[in-house]
Amino acid sequence: MKTVKTTKMKTAKTTRLSERAMLVHLRCSMWTGRKKNKRISEDVCAKSKAAADAGGWWTYLLPKSEVNAMVNAAWKVQARHLHYTYPWLDGGMRILPSCRFLQYRQDMTKAIGEYEAAIDAFVQRYPSIVAKSPERLGNLNAAMPSATEIRGKFAMSHSIFPIPETDDFRVHMTDDEKNEVKTKVNDSINASLAVAVAAVWDKLTKAVEKIAEAMKDKDKRFKNVLFTNLSQICDELPQLNFTNDPKLDEMRKHIQAMLAEFKPDEVRDDVVKRQAASKAAKDVLEKMKDYTM
Repeated sequence: MKTVKTTKMKTAKTTRLSERAMLVHLRCSMWTGRKKNKRISEDVCAKSKAAADAGGWWTYLLPKSEVNAMVNAAWKVQARHLHYTYPWLDGGMRILPSCRFLQYRQDMTKAIGEYEAAIDAFVQRYPSIVAKSPERLGNLNAAMPSATEIRGKFAMSHSIFPIPETDDFRVHMTDDEKNEVKTKVNDSINASLAVAVAAVWDKLTKAVEKIAEAMKDKDKRFKNVLFTNLSQICDELPQLNFTNDPKLDEMRKHIQAMLAEFKPDEVRDDVVKRQAASKAAKDVLEKMKDYTM
């Protein structure tokens, strides 16, 4: 399929989904030191005259401060991943617009690097943590991974895959069987796209809602990102509109016409412009209801 480029060398336009987006999957494995103590669990249930499966005791072999540092680093990776991508499949696969790939790669590389650094620092401290465990845990102390094993308990990676196309489906089947499978593949892709586009609508709606909420109170403080975030979403919507939904494109143009004129600094210092921005945001939300119901 031919692509058309502007004189400013912007991203090439294409109607093929496989050229406008890709699939990404984030995988994280992390040992947090939680270990179920069967003996204590049974003792507590027995003393409480409860069934054996009524509750359980978990021993935290690692201090919370150690776990929190690693979990926070992992959550930062997850947050960046979710920021750039949209739902695709229940198994964790998500769709990433090609226009966001470079920024996604940059932010993910940085976040994963920080996660790996947090894990490496923990591994350096691990022998000391193990040595202090008997004093900290008392009779709850239990076997822990060795110093040589512990690094293998942590991993973080993200994989990239092309979006499947039914025209590329090649297996040894009869024509009827192949057509049936192609139909199911196409239905699956369309269902996943519907979920992704619904997430785009939700993200767009929430961005406008935040502006409407902030503009209600003339004294409420807000950051410039309140408006720049909406502007960025609108700029990227042509690439995020995976199903070429005309309503989504019409809403993008409507938002830009209604809210693009408002500058954060002007709205912040001008009561009249703030009221106008509030009304514009409310009007946009009302129009959105007709599109998303």
